[in-house]
Amino acid sequence: MPEHLGNCEDCFLKDEADLATAMTDPSRSTSAEDWIWVEATYGPMRRGRTSYTQVLAEAPARMEIRAALAEGRAYTVDLPTRRIKLIVAQEIDRARHGSTPFSCECDAAKNDDIDEAA
Repeated sequence: MPEHLGNCEDCFLKDEADLATAMTDPSRSTSAEDWIWVEATYGPMRRGRTSYTQVLAEAPARMEIRAALAEGRAYTVDLPTRRIKLIVAQEIDRARHGSTPFSCECDAAKNDDIDEAA
C-alpha cells in the first residue's frame, strides 16, 4: 500500500500534499466523494484547513506543480496566486525533506508504546 493512502485514505488529519495525492490515486479503495459528502452533510472535517472539495479541485494543479518542480520546468495552472504560492511552498518543502513520516496523527500513534501499563 502506498504511504500516502495509509490506514485511512482521506484522513482529515493528513497534510494537503498527501491528501491530494491520495484523492487522485487510481488504486484507492474509496471515493473522495464520500468524504466530500460527509463534510457537506455534517460540516467541516478539516476545521481551519482546506476543505476536501478544495483539495480535490486543486489536486490536478498540485500534481502539475509537483511534476514541473521535479523536472525543473515552468508550469501554468489556473488557481489564485495565493493558493499557487502556498502549494509551491508545500511542494518545495516536500521535495527537500520528503513526505512526512506520518501524514496524520493516527499513523503517528502506531509508533507509541501502547502497552506500557499492561
